[in-house]
Amino acid sequence: MDNVADLLASRLTEELVRALRAVGTAAEAASVAPFLVGGSVRGALVDDQGTFDLDIALVGADDATFARIAELTGGRLSRRSQFGTAKLQLDSLEIDLAMARAEDYPKPGSLPVVRSGTLEEDLSRRDFSVNAMAVSLCSETWGDLVDLHEGLADLKQGRLRVLQENSFRDDPTRIVRAARYASRLDLSPTAGTLESLLQSVGFLDSVSPARIRNELDRVFLERDPSGAMNLLSDWNVLWSIHPCLEFHADPWDGFATEAGALPPQARTSLGYAILACGITEADVNGLIARLIPRASERRSIEDSATLGRMSATELVSFSNSSLARVLDPLAESAVLGVGMAKGGKLGCRISQYVRSHRGLRPYLTGDSLIEMGVPRGPSVGSILKRLRNAWLDGEISTASEEWALAKELAVEVAES
Repeated sequence: MDNVADLLASRLTEELVRALRAVGTAAEAASVAPFLVGGSVRGALVDDQGTFDLDIALVGADDATFARIAELTGGRLSRRSQFGTAKLQLDSLEIDLAMARAEDYPKPGSLPVVRSGTLEEDLSRRDFSVNAMAVSLCSETWGDLVDLHEGLADLKQGRLRVLQENSFRDDPTRIVRAARYASRLDLSPTAGTLESLLQSVGFLDSVSPARIRNELDRVFLERDPSGAMNLLSDWNVLWSIHPCLEFHADPWDGFATEAGALPPQARTSLGYAILACGITEADVNGLIARLIPRASERRSIEDSATLGRMSATELVSFSNSSLARVLDPLAESAVLGVGMAKGGKLGCRISQYVRSHRGLRPYLTGDSLIEMGVPRGPSVGSILKRLRNAWLDGEISTASEEWALAKELAVEVAES
């Protein structure tokens, strides 16, 4: 059996290693066997620092075990689920704890029925061999790698291999996960895995909107989702989610750059905006019914569809101020998504708008105008809009020119 203790020490931060030690010691004191499992192990083995969510399986645990571990570590349980899992808040870390378990799926796409199980059963229920490895956190065997399904060999040889023949049928969301892992880890599905996957795409119809949306969210949150999106298109997954969804490489090739600094919800909103660019109103309604998106993502879908249906030629012909009047009311994610999806001259104009024009405001404020003698009321807002338009269209370029124009407009108001 391989021991990866030194590898963990070199690839995990000191804080993570201390947390694993603390939970391991507490688990043994609670008479259960702790193991680091799943994506946490895979992430350590391939040095993927972005995947270190700590997942710990507890063999022999019961409902009282979680509270006992929290007590012994000085942590706090923040959430528990019906699947025998809990989240442990330990200092700045959130650690997923789970009873080692076996699963049964009553029907395709349903949530599993779980029962307490052995470590072997817990690893065998997982989706792919590369996610079916465990590392012992027990004091006497610390760092021992448990690799019953040859996941390490698959990682090294670039293979993505599903564990069970009916895995995609039981949980079709694994199809979307397969695209993420294949792209991120540069893995190729084995022939049997790909055959099973393609035969199971239709079962996505049985998956709830929330679960479909959550899997798409995870794709958009990848550092570079372009490869995964390409696979989802090739495998007919996008069409299966909704026939209006199409893949075009250009916007996704630029996604990592454009979305790099965006917070998670802005990234997901941008992803949906790219997919929804220019779709019909009927398809908007159908897509929203299929995904039941959050409010910000729904707005992004609706605005992207509306803007994407407008004539690119006409939009490009607009002055900066006229284009701003069209784009200002729309969600920024939708505007950016349409620019990425359309590209060309419109893409350049939209990029300039997002970068330089959307947030542009005059130096003068409403109070400044009132001090000039403009009466309180709609005239103040009207002058501020005219000042912004003058900046956008290059009619003014300095604060003094803005002040002079404001004085002219104030006189016009006084004389009207």
